[in-house]
Amino acid sequence: PIRLYGHSSGGYMPLNISFESCNYNTLQEAFEHDGETSIIDGHQQLVDIIPYEQTELEQCSLPVERVINEEYDNLIMDYIEAVIEKEAPIREELLCKRVLRAINIARMGVRVAEYMGYAIDCVSPRYTTDDHRTFWNEDQEPDEYKTIRQSNERDASHIPYEEAKNAAIHILDQQGPQPKDSLIREMAKLFGYSRVGDNVYYTMQKGIELAINKSLAEEFDGKIMLKR
Repeated sequence: PIRLYGHSSGGYMPLNISFESCNYNTLQEAFEHDGETSIIDGHQQLVDIIPYEQTELEQCSLPVERVINEEYDNLIMDYIEAVIEKEAPIREELLCKRVLRAINIARMGVRVAEYMGYAIDCVSPRYTTDDHRTFWNEDQEPDEYKTIRQSNERDASHIPYEEAKNAAIHILDQQGPQPKDSLIREMAKLFGYSRVGDNVYYTMQKGIELAINKSLAEEFDGKIMLKR
């Protein structure tokens, strides 16, 4: 059970709140006493926040033409599987960049992109599709994914919308209802971005939309809030 306490000159005292009529505003009013904020004893976060860990692949230099001609399929597919195992959920573009960087191919032109699509399909990983494909491990359920991975080295366009959704849920859970732009700024900070560029804004907005579509959040009176 969750116990609510308010701060007074004599210490922390139980708050007299009826949960039958309790909402966020009544909690905020009860939590504020003489300019000091109360605490929630036993409050659990709705998501896990962890550092983003990149896959360590053995570096080598492979000729582009021989790669495209399928001469290194086994190695490429092993790398694809290793990256998915370590970094799933992972966007297709980031997966390709990880593998190509390891084999010293700097540019993903049309033919290289086609080859990578072929190699990924041969591995047959689980994936979901929105704007792009996102690959998952077999033991991961997209609807039950509750993790945020922090790294400002990952381009915001490579963040799965499920992960951005989790950031929205976490901020709303910790800070309460927010105007959309304010929520997006807080989400960006959580992922490690110091500024909100177009890619950051777009991905965070998609996360909010997903939270609303999944009936986890709602927009009311100009603010985004958790749907209870």
